[in-house]
Amino acid sequence: MAKELPFFQFEPAMWMMGRIQRCSCNARASFIDLMCRYWNAKCDYSVEDAELDCGEDEISELLKRKIIKEVDGKVVINFLKEQYDNCLVTKSKRKKAADARWSKSNASAMQVHKGAMQNDADKIRRDKIIEDNIDYKSFVEFFNSTTGKNIRVTDSLKKDLKARIKDGYTKEDIIRVVRVKSSQWKDDKEMNKYLRPQTLFSKSKFEAYVDEQIASSKPNKLRLR
Repeated sequence: MAKELPFFQFEPAMWMMGRIQRCSCNARASFIDLMCRYWNAKCDYSVEDAELDCGEDEISELLKRKIIKEVDGKVVINFLKEQYDNCLVTKSKRKKAADARWSKSNASAMQVHKGAMQNDADKIRRDKIIEDNIDYKSFVEFFNSTTGKNIRVTDSLKKDLKARIKDGYTKEDIIRVVRVKSSQWKDDKEMNKYLRPQTLFSKSKFEAYVDEQIASSKPNKLRLR
């Protein structure tokens, strides 16, 4: 009972002005004991138990003075039974409200989780599409023949190329940057060392390189696929 309501309401006026004052001192003392036992038993307390716990004569007197009632062998104390029933109704309403809040919160959390999972799935699909649409071997052959370098297909190269595609650049933009910078740096002893993927395809430099002009244009057709 403590979780539903750890105490019951008992007004002094009920004691001072009620019929309980017509009872003997023993009956009045037993009534206080009876109320506590009745409340702790969730208002389900037999007359037999009451007589054993509080005294047969005292319970008989309380019944006679109509301080308490007997219904189907059970003790009934009206004002406590009303409080207990109201407590159950309040508890039920609070549980429904809590369940509704939980359901709403859980639904929102599930939607967020579902959205996150969808975003992850979309990202994986986009990365797979990018991966499938880039012929890294052909690109490396193009890069080496254009720049005179001897690079290989590496995870770093794949990462840089996919990152620029995801930024919105096209494969044609990537090819153009290789051609532009090769025309500018291939024969420049000082700058030739920067003719490398980590420089050409870095996020901070690529945008500027795309808009530059080829110094001396020699057709070198290539499709990444």
